[in-house]
Amino acid sequence: MVSPPYLNAHQSTVSIWLADAGRTADHALLMNEDGHRTVSFGDGLQCVVEVSDQSDLVFFHIPLVDLPEGGDLQLALLKRVLELNLFGLETGGAHLSFDERTDTLLLSFSAPIDALDSELYSSLLGDILNAAVRLSEKF
Repeated sequence: MVSPPYLNAHQSTVSIWLADAGRTADHALLMNEDGHRTVSFGDGLQCVVEVSDQSDLVFFHIPLVDLPEGGDLQLALLKRVLELNLFGLETGGAHLSFDERTDTLLLSFSAPIDALDSELYSSLLGDILNAAVRLSEKF
């Protein structure tokens, strides 16, 4: 598989791995020219796979739930997030965090591209998608 010419070396590598993973699931997946790809899965969930121009990491982030209105609801939700983050047991090693730009709770994970191959990348992608589905049911 040849990666699009507009991608840098790390983006190209991840794009090829993403295409390999997509073929397994019967989806055509390639990185966009900005080094991102959104993968839809589960019940309306979306995983953004990102490799920035300046990084040797691949980032996965999945919006799970919008921050509710009202201090008491926000406090209860953020307390629940901290409980689920404890030791990474519920998150499979990924992180629950808050994106201030969108007022959204995210599940995120990053990994060094040089430490991965296509098989490990596909496994990581599957693991974070599965964790997101499990966690989305807890909110």
